[in-house]
Formats: sequence, C-alpha cells, structure tokens
Amino acid sequence: MSRVCRGTLRHMSDFVFERPLKRDRRAIARLLLADMQEQGVPRTETELLVVSDLLLTASPDQVFCRVAREKKGGPAVGVVIANVVVSVKLAGCSVWLEHLYVDAEWRGRRLGRALVELVMDWAEETGKVGIELEAYQGNTPAGILYRSLGFGRLSRERYYFSFRWLDE
Repeated sequence: MSRVCRGTLRHMSDFVFERPLKRDRRAIARLLLADMQEQGVPRTETELLVVSDLLLTASPDQVFCRVAREKKGGPAVGVVIANVVVSVKLAGCSVWLEHLYVDAEWRGRRLGRALVELVMDWAEETGKVGIELEAYQGNTPAGILYRSLGFGRLSRERYYFSFRWLDE
C-alpha cells in the first residue's frame, strides 16, 4: 500500500485496497461491465475479461490498478485503473486516470475517494507531473469528488475511434 498523504485511508481500516489477484479477473470484468451498462456503452463480459487479463499482466510501472474489498480475502467492490502517459498539457510524464468504479451498493462510503487518493499518492511518489481524467457529463458525484481533491475542469470534448467499427 502506498503512503497516504491525503488521509482518507487512515479512516477506512475496515476496507482493504490492493493490487488485483488472478482470482479477481471476473470480479473486475463485472465491475467494468456494470459501469459500461450505467453509461450506455455496449460491452460484453467477455470483452472486459480481456481487459482484466491485460490489467493482471501489465507492468506496474505503466499501469496502476487497485481493487477495494470490504475485508481481506473478500470480493472486489471497487476498482481504479490509471496509465502512465506523456502529457503535452502537463508537459511531462503524467497519469491518465482511466477508470474508477464502485459497486452501487458500496457507494457513499468514501471508497472512490480512497481509490483516487491511492492513484494520487502513486503518481506523486513515482515523479509524475500530474493526473488527467475525464468524467461523464452529468456525473455530478464524480465532479464533486474530483474538484474536492483539487482537480481543475477543462472545457473540451473527447472523441474515440474503434477499429471494430470498420468490421461491423
């Protein structure tokens, strides 16, 4: 576990935050799938199992992934994923916070905040110049969380392209 300079984890002794284990493969895929369904993004559990496999085998220098558990050995109830990127905006190596999700029945317990703070601690400890992320428009709780942690808001649109679309 990383050092905690922001404090939330000191008050969460009932929860465990750790790197995912091989046995978390399906739980991570299900958490990601639940988020995609909430956002209206068409993904399958099979596709997200591929993502889980990538997370489990990724270099810890390039990908930061942690799961939240209610207790040691318990199921994953939250996940955060962040990648090291070269940022023009921040002028150096930074972290792209790719994904944050807490199961609906576990929300409101500061798990999301704790997971983001872990990313912040890791980014700072490893000499990154900052963190970038995106939140879905209308996701007020995420906006409140990120602003409360000191993130600034950009006015821009994000686009994406999938090579799968060419085959469809």
